[in-house]
Amino acid sequence: MAKENRITAVGYITVTGVASIKGRKTRNIHTARLGFAGDVLKSELRKSSIELKKAFKEQLRIEYPDCDWNLKVTSRVTLTECDMLISGKDNGTADD
Repeated sequence: MAKENRITAVGYITVTGVASIKGRKTRNIHTARLGFAGDVLKSELRKSSIELKKAFKEQLRIEYPDCDWNLKVTSRVTLTECDMLISGKDNGTADD
């Protein structure tokens, strides 16, 4: 069995849903973010992103039951670098 790729990271998962009425120019845009920090498995980040996307799509369908809506939902994982959040060390860029 292959070893899981574990990383130490800070980041967030962004899920965006766009609901538009067929035949009109009206759109409703919804966005949610879920942050994380610490040791994570890359495969779990992808799975989490997919599961959040599914849940968000279900929620939008519940919110707009009466209309003929087109739903487009996207998700994205973003990793950021921040030594202070990861290891508790100051990275030297702030003035003391």
